[in-house]
Amino acid sequence: MRASEICEKIIKSGQRRGVQEIEVYLESSRSQRIKVFQGKAESVSTSKSLGVGTRVFVNKALGYAFTTELDDRSLEECLSAAFSNARATEADLHNALPEVEKPPSLDIYRESLAQTSTETKIDLALSLEQLAFDYSPKVKEVDLLIYSDGITEVTIANSKGFYGHYRRSDCFIYLHVLAQQNSDISSASAYAVGRELADLSMEKTAEEAASKAIMLLGAQPVRTAVVPVLLDPEVAAEVIGVIAGALSAEAVQKGRSLFADKLGHQIAANLVHIVDDGTLPEGLGSNPFDGEGVPKGKTPVIDSGILSTFLHNTCTARRAGCRSTGNASRPSFRGAPEVGISNFVLLPSITPREDLLGSIKEGFLVMEIQGVHSGANPVSGEFSVGAKGMWIKNGQLSMPVKEVTIASDILSMLKDIDGVASDLRLFPVGGSVGSPTLLVRKMTVAGR
Repeated sequence: MRASEICEKIIKSGQRRGVQEIEVYLESSRSQRIKVFQGKAESVSTSKSLGVGTRVFVNKALGYAFTTELDDRSLEECLSAAFSNARATEADLHNALPEVEKPPSLDIYRESLAQTSTETKIDLALSLEQLAFDYSPKVKEVDLLIYSDGITEVTIANSKGFYGHYRRSDCFIYLHVLAQQNSDISSASAYAVGRELADLSMEKTAEEAASKAIMLLGAQPVRTAVVPVLLDPEVAAEVIGVIAGALSAEAVQKGRSLFADKLGHQIAANLVHIVDDGTLPEGLGSNPFDGEGVPKGKTPVIDSGILSTFLHNTCTARRAGCRSTGNASRPSFRGAPEVGISNFVLLPSITPREDLLGSIKEGFLVMEIQGVHSGANPVSGEFSVGAKGMWIKNGQLSMPVKEVTIASDILSMLKDIDGVASDLRLFPVGGSVGSPTLLVRKMTVAGR
């Protein structure tokens, strides 16, 4: 049975039962994961998933159910379960389907990925392992190397007349290496993402991981100081990802965000511009429409430091008296829409990273942080995480640093952003988050 026929069958059946509003979410996916170690494929796994989620509104009460069986009986049972769940749920006047709008057309699928053999993917991963060893004899071990990919098809239809379908392909490779000099050992990682294998640069990925690990050899703690801090793009993206969670309208309306009373206020430096853009061709968070059929677009979230909007789905937007920002998110057919990011990006400037580095008399380049999920609190704003990187003296990298903590609070960090570089990169950090190198005017670097 075709996706359109399944959707039509469920919607018509729901309408015959008197359901005022009904939505069908159909998703199929297949993925592969390959792990290599010491020149061999250590494990290869493949998975497939297919299911339908049905969301109904009965007297403004929400009911949801899903099934992985697509025969007529299972579809009817799924609809019945959704109907029963709605009867057991409290009504919410803000529950409703979105108005129908035409979504954009996005180029986010590559048939070449679907046609790529497992052997070719294994060869790609093995080539990355070898490139890491070839970079320097100081690279002693590749202790983790994982390739993964996925192809997803989504169809959404509802009783208001919306029907949308898309296919998306994603691939990802991750490398973690150990470097050694005498008795000193350091580690670093790198990864690449794309729509097809041709998007993944093995040379750049190997060089990034190996060069960082070698650079950090001989690292030691520094004395505690308050200094300017330069955040590598990946580190900056991890910080921005914490901020993204706190800008969800769902978190705000539940009292779980430090930004709850900051709408329309200056919360960051003037040079900070953050958007949620679900239409970036290279963005792994890009789709033509969100998890309930609202078209994706480019939403200014922080504009010249001013908080312009929170991220909304239809329900949170109705509750706030505004429009959905197209941020209804659902990890799969197994759950109803919540609120999540698309591609959450701090926009770059035209300033080279080297200019920011050269402006620092004494400071700290943060190349890696640890404990961001426990050390960064999106409710209180407290921020304290472990870090390693390079100490900066007179605009030059002077010595490697480890076993230190960087600390501030999120609002102070945003307002203290003193420089934004041009080297934007996107990372799969709790979704798809992008940032260039950032210069924070001052943070506490706690060491010995």
